[in-house]
Amino acid sequence: AAIASSTASVTASATSSVPILYFSGTSNAQMMSTYNIIAREIYEETGGAANAACAKVVEPAMNKPFRQVIEEIAGDHTDAIQGQTV
Repeated sequence: AAIASSTASVTASATSSVPILYFSGTSNAQMMSTYNIIAREIYEETGGAANAACAKVVEPAMNKPFRQVIEEIAGDHTDAIQGQTV
């Protein structure tokens, strides 16, 4: 289903190879449904080499430079993935 008032972008910071799906204007359910589809595609297309991070625009991030927000998301995601495999 189309989500008219939402945006989702896939990006990665200059210092990270973590693909990030960054959502705005979607419900949590819509975000997770979309994330599950796109993240699976990214994982399969990279042969399991990339696990996409997922984030939603929140008020505290609005006052930070976008690069900083992306780096924080990538760092948190990397820490979480490493914690699962250790």
